[in-house]
Amino acid sequence: MNPLINLWDWIGCNSGQLQTLLGIFAIALAIKAAAYAREQIKYAREQIQIANDQQAEDLRLTAFNLKLSVLTVVYECKELIYSIEHKHKKLEETFTQFANIFNLTINDKMPGSEYSFAEYIKNPLNELKSPKDVVNRLIEQLTNKDTSVSHKDLEMYLEHLIPIKGKIHSANEGYDRRVEDIQKIIDSIQSKYPHN
Repeated sequence: MNPLINLWDWIGCNSGQLQTLLGIFAIALAIKAAAYAREQIKYAREQIQIANDQQAEDLRLTAFNLKLSVLTVVYECKELIYSIEHKHKKLEETFTQFANIFNLTINDKMPGSEYSFAEYIKNPLNELKSPKDVVNRLIEQLTNKDTSVSHKDLEMYLEHLIPIKGKIHSANEGYDRRVEDIQKIIDSIQSKYPHN
């Protein structure tokens, strides 16, 4: 007899057992597929967590860099303000020297002006009080580890600080020019009237 016919007869006689074996095999494959799917879901969740952690780290790094940028500008403003205060003292000394040429004191009225010499040179310094307070408050707030500042606030600080820094820088340059102009006037007067 043909072996295929024998096999077919045997399958026909044992079909119940074969169906049971095939069912067990299918269940085993289904369990293995479910376990594989579970592993893939777990792996996907881990990847999502890693991506979220990386994104959070990137946000922390961006916030740190933004905070560093704000602090850099704030400290540059503070340095400019200190420079202006130093130049103010130099300007005050120069104005005192200028007033002495005409036998005046720094508290006397400037010729042709309603201001005294002291008021004239102090007026620009008064304009620095508000920026100086802002700079000091920002330094205090940003260097305090207990205070958290939002990303949006840091962006706003930086946006407002840049023009303020420009104004302070212009004031600094203005003080330089005032000192130079007054010194030129003093030198000119002293060259014309060497006995004063």
